[in-house]
Amino acid sequence: MKRWIQLNTVTKYRVLAMLTPLILLAALACEGIEAELVRGILQNVDTVNGEITITTNDGKTITLHIDTAAGVETASAGSTLPSSFQTLEPGTSVEVELDDDGRGVRGIVARLAQAKGTVVAIEGDEVTIESSRGQQATVQVTERTRIRLEDNFPGQLADLTLGSEVKIKFDPVTRVAFKIDTEDEEAKIEGSIVEAVADAVTVETKQGRSLTLAIGDRTRVELGHGLPGTYADLRVGDQVEVKFDPFTRTAYKIEVEEQESKIKGVIAQLEGDQVTIDTEQGRSLTLAVGDQTRVEFSDDFPGTYDDLLVGHEVEVRFDPVALTAYKIEVEDQESKIEGVIAELEDDQVTINTERGRSLTLAVGHQTRVELADDFPGTYEDLQVGDRVEARFDPVARAAFRIEVKD
Repeated sequence: MKRWIQLNTVTKYRVLAMLTPLILLAALACEGIEAELVRGILQNVDTVNGEITITTNDGKTITLHIDTAAGVETASAGSTLPSSFQTLEPGTSVEVELDDDGRGVRGIVARLAQAKGTVVAIEGDEVTIESSRGQQATVQVTERTRIRLEDNFPGQLADLTLGSEVKIKFDPVTRVAFKIDTEDEEAKIEGSIVEAVADAVTVETKQGRSLTLAIGDRTRVELGHGLPGTYADLRVGDQVEVKFDPFTRTAYKIEVEEQESKIKGVIAQLEGDQVTIDTEQGRSLTLAVGDQTRVEFSDDFPGTYDDLLVGHEVEVRFDPVALTAYKIEVEDQESKIEGVIAELEDDQVTINTERGRSLTLAVGHQTRVELADDFPGTYEDLQVGDRVEARFDPVARAAFRIEVKD
């Protein structure tokens, strides 16, 4: 029994002696494989000298030589594509395969994704952008993230604002951004006005995010139909699109979206700067008329509030929130008379027809006078005895056009 144990012990030592070199070789082989790969963050790319600097995952900073023969690939969205040394960006997560001496680069795989769109949220160190197709991407901003503003000016997270157009390069695995470029100095936000006080306006988007912008002397305000406005025309609840400087947060242009309603009927009352319209269905609506209200007669001839009369059939476009008329279009209520001028007195013309009918019409600055051969004329060119054809408003008995026949 003891002899067997001794033999067994001797055998074990012999076996151990035989295995030890193999174990050491395996360990060295494993150590060599581990040494061939370096993972970390790319800190600098020197294309002139052909060098890259990497901060490894264990905190070491190393500089490696890379030549044009080294393979460079970019991994993104589940696929790997061939790339080049010149396209590498500082901040990229990389996996570097070293050459045999451990000083040069045999190949690089860079994790890189890109997104372009509008900043729609900034919460803590996270930035969310939305593409033109409505797709959203959220990335994390760290101390290593490079932010470039207009003219390649360096910036920081605080310089980004809602509405900024940006292009982001980031790690598709960790979602950490290594570069954020602002597209231009103009940003845009759409939403409703929730506050308008002291030369500033606060806009809230559909997503519930709000932004306060300054209003300056150069800020343009456009109301419905492209009509010019001022800061005083802005109201809480207005739907607006605002273009602004993301750095000074000053609005360039505030465009009020058309919140337009329409009513068609007869003018029932004109009082002060208000017009009351009665519809065929018995509905009555009173609207304010201001300096920006456009009045149009037949043939798109421009008019004013003073030209409107009770009884005019009109189509009115208006703001349903402010109950202010944008445009009052007087329907064609045109009658025609042919005859001979019997009298000219006090900007009025009296015309007698062949059937003995007589009608006196007012002649104003909107009345067009046409002489022979369509030659333009004025009220002073008319003479008693002229044969004319007059088109007029039967309600106001005002002539739109007087054409002198040959």
